[in-house]
Amino acid sequence: MLLDFQCAWDIIQKYYEEPQDEGILSPTEMRTLLKKKAKDQQPLTLIHQGLDDHMFENVAHITTSKKAWEILEKPLQVVDKVKKINAIIIIILFYIHTFIIIINMKII
Repeated sequence: MLLDFQCAWDIIQKYYEEPQDEGILSPTEMRTLLKKKAKDQQPLTLIHQGLDDHMFENVAHITTSKKAWEILEKPLQVVDKVKKINAIIIIILFYIHTFIIIINMKII
């Protein structure tokens, strides 16, 4: 996966909280925050580059990679659930079909 290869996944997982008011931060805290923001831009940029226009609109206003990933992850989880449900339905239909064939063989 591209995110793993570029070590960006670790950055996303080590998400940082944006402070409510940056004005109350000490100079040391401000430097730390700026470093974290700069480091977070790499995975955020990679996420943006991998999106089509429609999906990009959903996260264009997001400022952290973690939040962007969470927004994009939700629809993908729904798709995975639908795929699993479809697979179960296909298996059930196969068993029903097989059962009907067996019943028809017994009748004939």
